[in-house]
Amino acid sequence: MFSRNLTEKEIEMIGIIEGFVREKHAHSIGHDYSHIIEVTRRAIEIAQMLSEPVDPFILICGALFHDLGRVGVPTGAMHG
Repeated sequence: MFSRNLTEKEIEMIGIIEGFVREKHAHSIGHDYSHIIEVTRRAIEIAQMLSEPVDPFILICGALFHDLGRVGVPTGAMHG
């Protein structure tokens, strides 16, 4: 469950972050933008099933940024 609702400022910031992430992943293969959105969707679904409160802003930002370090790295290079 979410601990609170997003503020208008947080919604605005998520939009900016989403645009940044989309741009960074524009030429990615595998861990591309669609993967980021799917991870974000699943993170939200899981949070809604939990009995512990989850901060929605931290959850969404974490999901959007989770593969940013992979941008430009060949697929499979970071798995070992």
